[in-house]
Amino acid sequence: MGKNSRKSCGGIYLKARAASRFAGSLLLAITVVFSAGSITASTAGANEMVFVPKCYDRGSRKLFDGSGGCRADQRRILLMAGPVTQNSADRFRRAIGGQKFAEYWLDSGGGSVKVGLEIGKILRDRNAFVRVPGGRTCASICTFAFLGGRVRTVHPTAKFKVHAASSFSRGLPEPHARLLKQDPRKFLQILSEVLFDDSTFKDMFTYAQKMIGGRPQHGTLNAVLRGTPERSHRAYLNSDQFARDLAELRSLKKGDMSAANDVLMRFERRGVRASLEVVAQALKKENHRLGRRAKPAWRIIDTMYNRRITDVCELDQTTLREFGYTNLVD
Repeated sequence: MGKNSRKSCGGIYLKARAASRFAGSLLLAITVVFSAGSITASTAGANEMVFVPKCYDRGSRKLFDGSGGCRADQRRILLMAGPVTQNSADRFRRAIGGQKFAEYWLDSGGGSVKVGLEIGKILRDRNAFVRVPGGRTCASICTFAFLGGRVRTVHPTAKFKVHAASSFSRGLPEPHARLLKQDPRKFLQILSEVLFDDSTFKDMFTYAQKMIGGRPQHGTLNAVLRGTPERSHRAYLNSDQFARDLAELRSLKKGDMSAANDVLMRFERRGVRASLEVVAQALKKENHRLGRRAKPAWRIIDTMYNRRITDVCELDQTTLREFGYTNLVD
């Protein structure tokens, strides 16, 4: 595309319009374990994030092995590459130990939401300089880990991609897929507890707010989200919307789990969009009391959920600065 060309993705100016599905390690996949009432997450593929010390030679602009230390004229880098999996934060802590690094370079297609936020908090505790270097990609929850950097920059040739988190992007576990086929009503009743659980939304919102220089007001945010009883799990079960959703699930061809996943992802995104709308209404009030930088944090979450869960939006340099992702021009 042309040098000055900027296209709109859902009303947000971005590097390129997102029209394709994430594939391989770029697809965030969260498996919902209904019986335990919890959410776990894993990225497609069996790879782990690796943490590799490097020495960056500014003269030649090349990376060299940094396991044995670097020369005085080189910058010691920790390259963090690969998917964010369940033990990535623990492995990150072990990798850094008491070592000092001038920069942390991210190259990841995303993965676990919870662990991605934890990595970001570790980076913030170290007042880290975080970079997405040229030719590398930071996508999905990697973009939230990136926010943990005290200093944050993205090279013009790097790719910085956002998309909505989903509990269904890799499909349902077999027991739940079987329940959906046998008893759609019971399945939707159980699922609704997850659809109306705002905990992940709140974690992401307050994390983003803090990392871009704000002061989250957890109690106020809880009160805002609780102040809409029509959005509750119990209200949904007795609503016309539940009846429509159930009818849609029953209309699916038996065994067509791909279509079922698309429907479930749409239900899920609708729930997050509803939470965003509730917070947006609170932010319109002068005395919203959601804390400093709440509006920019809202915009970051809104950017993720502005399009379908299976779409990806690549943010350009101007958007990265305007939204608070970066605070240093590379």
